[in-house]
Amino acid sequence: MPTHLARVALDLISATHDFGDIGVIYSPVGMGKSMVLKEYVRANSVNKGVILIEADPGYTAKVLLQALCARLGLQKTGKMHELVEECVQGLRDKNLAGPG
Repeated sequence: MPTHLARVALDLISATHDFGDIGVIYSPVGMGKSMVLKEYVRANSVNKGVILIEADPGYTAKVLLQALCARLGLQKTGKMHELVEECVQGLRDKNLAGPG
């Protein structure tokens, strides 16, 4: 059974996802942030197409795009604009991209 804080975090994640918004969850180390994110992915990866990428503070934008391409099963090389295009097309193909 999730704790009160876990339910609050899951509600925030769900709302920001549903509205295509950005949310921030912060707390001291060990409070369960990663566990809540992994639970949301587990519960929503199929019906909402949720993808979790555990980024490192040293990630550049290019490395993050390469990681997203890898999770989408796409080519992972190229210039930034090529990676962006690959990711957007891959998300559209999987019906995960927003309008545009």
